Amino acid sequence: MKKKKSSFNDILFLVALYAILIFGYQHVQAFKEQNRKNALLLQELEQKYDRDYGMH
Repeated sequence: MKKKKSSFNDILFLVALYAILIFGYQHVQAFKEQNRKNALLLQELEQKYDRDYGMH
């Protein structure tokens, strides 16, 4: 009986670990996507600034 409880705890631990990994991975992907969007926006702003106020 004690052995069965131990294996149940192991399974619970693995499931929790798996959930944390998935959550972390999705969070990182969202973060990367946001960074990519910010970089594109910054690039656009720089180009607009160069066009409007750049040295001619």
